[in-house]
Amino acid sequence: MNSRILYTPREDTRRKRRTRRLPVFIGLFLTAAALATGAIFLLRLPYWRIKHIEISGNEVINPEELRLAAEESLRGARFFIIPKNAIFALESEKLASTLASRFPRIAEIKIDRGFPDSLTISLREREFFGVYC
Repeated sequence: MNSRILYTPREDTRRKRRTRRLPVFIGLFLTAAALATGAIFLLRLPYWRIKHIEISGNEVINPEELRLAAEESLRGARFFIIPKNAIFALESEKLASTLASRFPRIAEIKIDRGFPDSLTISLREREFFGVYC
């Protein structure tokens, strides 16, 4: 039996969809890469690095030792790219716990960021009331 209907080959719609989506994906990838590069560039600028560390509330603990311990904790970089002493990348809770563990005399510690390049460490020391042998 012969058919009188003429079948024309269908165009591959999947291939058309792929060719339409590819430039969109490439554009999104390039935009994300440009934003990430710009953010890393801004974080690495010396303007955003912590330069001044102010310490208040200490009575017995030497402020210079505390400052050196804070600077040592802020040395280095995360993922070999983002400096730890950038004001926006500062993990104040982690720095507070590091200083509290290094100086057991600290009862409370509070770390505030001063825009754009200072850090204020406020602490309260434990009161000495006796010696346990």
